[in-house]
Amino acid sequence: MMRGSWKVYAVAAVVLILSFFTAWTLPTTEILRGIISLPGVGALFAVLFQIVRDQAAHERALDLQERQQLFHLGVASHMANVAFDKHVQFAEQYISKMQDGLTQLFHTGPPGESLKFYSELVDIRLSFRAWITEDLETKVMPFEDALRQMGAKNIGLKGCRPGQTGRGW
Repeated sequence: MMRGSWKVYAVAAVVLILSFFTAWTLPTTEILRGIISLPGVGALFAVLFQIVRDQAAHERALDLQERQQLFHLGVASHMANVAFDKHVQFAEQYISKMQDGLTQLFHTGPPGESLKFYSELVDIRLSFRAWITEDLETKVMPFEDALRQMGAKNIGLKGCRPGQTGRGW
C-alpha cells in the first residue's frame, strides 16, 4: 500500500457511511434515497480503483527490486570471475618465475642472483596486490624474505678474503 492510500480509503469510508446513513434515515421517497446513496456507490468504486492502483504500484516495486537484485548478482558474479582470472594470472606468473629462479639458483649456488630473483617475484606480487588475498600473500612472504636474506648476505661477503668475517674492516 502506498503512503497516502490510507487517506483515500478513509475519505471513501466516510462518504460511504454518510451517504448510506443519510439515505437510510431521511424520511423521503425511494428515488431520492437512491440519489442520496449514489456518492456511497461512487466511494465504493473509488476504493476498488485505489486497490487496483496500490496493487499495480506494489507489483512495480517488486519488479524493480527483482531487477536490482539481478543487477547486483550480475555485478558480483562478474567481479568474482575477474578476481578468479587475476588470481590465476598471478599464480601462473609467480610460479613460472619461481621455477625459473630456483633452477637458476641450483645452477649458480644459493647466493647467485637471489636479489634479482627476489625483486622479480616482488614485482609480480605487487602488480597483482589488488587481486591476491592476504592469506596467499602471507604464504609467499617467507620465501621472498629467504631470497632477500640470501642476497643480502652475499652482498655483505663480497670483497672478504677467505676466513675473514667482515668484522674489523
